[in-house]
Amino acid sequence: MDDEWSTEAVCTALIGAGTVLCVLRHLARSVLGTNGRITMRGKHCLVTGGSSGIGKEVAKQLAREGAHVTIVARRQEVLDVAQVEVEACRESPDQMVQAISVDVGDAEAVKVAMGAAVAKQGAVQVLANCAGFAIAKEFDQMEMGDFERLLRVNTLGSAYVTRALLPPMKAAGGGRVLFTSSMAGQVWSYRRLFS
Repeated sequence: MDDEWSTEAVCTALIGAGTVLCVLRHLARSVLGTNGRITMRGKHCLVTGGSSGIGKEVAKQLAREGAHVTIVARRQEVLDVAQVEVEACRESPDQMVQAISVDVGDAEAVKVAMGAAVAKQGAVQVLANCAGFAIAKEFDQMEMGDFERLLRVNTLGSAYVTRALLPPMKAAGGGRVLFTSSMAGQVWSYRRLFS
């Protein structure tokens, strides 16, 4: 089997994306909303993994609902493209969309980057932790560094970002934190080490 996406992997990804969007919509309606109306308008929402996949789709939906959006990912060139896509989804041109390049697996870099996000747009009111990746190798072909990188990004990365944003979030009156994961943690997928 080569490294291309199988039908099973594509279906799993689509189901996961749909689930995340449903959860986000429910959160917006029932927890943050008033009288059942979506009230993301004007809120600062930060999405890790915001340059692709589930994270980018969450960011686009938040922009459609009137939020100021910060997307976070490693690769600046991919973030730049995603930022344009998220901006195109804005309800109003007054909505701010910023892209911050940082490796969520680097605790010190995360502190600096999250400080910059808060300095520019104020305390984050909704944090969607969507960053994650998988490595398509046989278990015995994996290096220990591969395992460590997976743990830093997929597990600790969400903790680093949340801990950096929680103090200003609480000081501003609170907010919501979402942790997303993949169906790959529940459904076996050939040659995938994930979470």
